[in-house]
Amino acid sequence: AAAPKTLQLQQARRMALTNNSEITKTYNEILLKEIQYTEAVKEIKAKVKNLTSFRWTPLLSFKFPEQLDMSEEYDLNVKPLNLQTEIDVLRHKMAMMEYDELDSTNSEAARLPQEELRDKTVILTYRQSAGRGQVGNRWESEPGRNLSLTAVLRPEGLPAAEQFAVSMAVALATRDFVARHVEGCSVKWPNDIYVGDRKISGILIEHTMLGARVGMSLCGIGVNVNQRRFLSDAPNPVSLWQLTGRELPLGEALEQLLGCLADRYRAVGDYASLESDFLRLLYRREGVHRWESDGGERFEASICGVDEFGRLVLLDAEGRRRVCGFKEVRYL
Repeated sequence: AAAPKTLQLQQARRMALTNNSEITKTYNEILLKEIQYTEAVKEIKAKVKNLTSFRWTPLLSFKFPEQLDMSEEYDLNVKPLNLQTEIDVLRHKMAMMEYDELDSTNSEAARLPQEELRDKTVILTYRQSAGRGQVGNRWESEPGRNLSLTAVLRPEGLPAAEQFAVSMAVALATRDFVARHVEGCSVKWPNDIYVGDRKISGILIEHTMLGARVGMSLCGIGVNVNQRRFLSDAPNPVSLWQLTGRELPLGEALEQLLGCLADRYRAVGDYASLESDFLRLLYRREGVHRWESDGGERFEASICGVDEFGRLVLLDAEGRRRVCGFKEVRYL
């Protein structure tokens, strides 16, 4: 594979962190900005109080509310917003590795020494020649028109029994990104993203366990952004361009997706919260639908939920609960 180079994009959150000292520096910057933000908010509250109350003198005369000059108006309206933006940018910083071409971003992540892959490292390519989907499926992506990346996550202290929290966080984040641009987005179990009945994103997550905890998760994400035609025999692909008629700059799309991922990843330790959102946004969550088991049996059932191992729980027409692993059942 070609040697990685630093990805230069418009926002600071995509600057690569090159060593642990930079990570410490970033945390210190966040702390400083948060202190500045707190002080700015206190200052605003004091100014607002002055503007909305009369100040009486011992002679029982009073002053009308003061007028802000331009510098005070900046402090009131702009300074806190700028500080909050800077805090968000620092929190979303991710180590970025960019490649012109790869066979698969997940495969490249697996080839790299694990000590080089810090939490929230992102491997990005503009041309993926052998993108992988679930259980050996192929992922079609026209070069230079879509997002193809792997986010390396190292969730601290996450029990192996809750590894599906990573899958839910990544799926919800990708769905959040797509939902910024189109309506009708859902998560098709276990982690494809659908708009209506058409697939706009595929996700492949591969875990490495460290004892009884999740050591590392390679989260491969492919999103159809600007592709206009699909040539593979996939039954229902769709892109944002096909749905909106507008081209979205890939740099802007990447920034938005990583922001959504950072937001959802912060909740990876809150399994119940992720599960609640995941079930609410699940494809075909309501109603009775037709299914087919891996043995060829066709039946009707409704979705009850997803168990702690990420298996789909169905309730069939005879009142039986069916617990299905991936590829053990498919939608009809």
